[in-house]
Amino acid sequence: MSKNIFSLETRVKNALVKQNIEKLLGKRKQNSFEKVYSTIKVGLEKSNVAVDDKLGFTINYYYNKHKQALLMKLIRSKKNPYVLKLEESYPNLEVIKAVQYLLLKEMISTKKKSDIEIIDNFIKILTKNKTIIPNDFEVDEL
Repeated sequence: MSKNIFSLETRVKNALVKQNIEKLLGKRKQNSFEKVYSTIKVGLEKSNVAVDDKLGFTINYYYNKHKQALLMKLIRSKKNPYVLKLEESYPNLEVIKAVQYLLLKEMISTKKKSDIEIIDNFIKILTKNKTIIPNDFEVDEL
């Protein structure tokens, strides 16, 4: 188990990011430690990794650590002056949720004004053509 301690932290963080994205999309109401724990435990067992009694405590530690960090990141995004200005510019769009999604996927940083300008330009491109985008759009697997 000790050889997978770093990958265990990554698995917990990835599971939390996934849960937070599902919350943004309205598919989940809250994060679930039990779901993270059971998913990781089953994944480790399928990988033939010995699972000991300390697994729950370790997952709980990383879960609380990353849950708090992600929560603070999302809260800061709601208070960011660049994001608030962007939200004012596009009142009919859920700009804050879009920015939070990009933050969770680590595609942008709200510390850089240039990243916010990229989002602004992206929105301008999308809203220039008044094509209706379906709400249930999903990408087919390759």
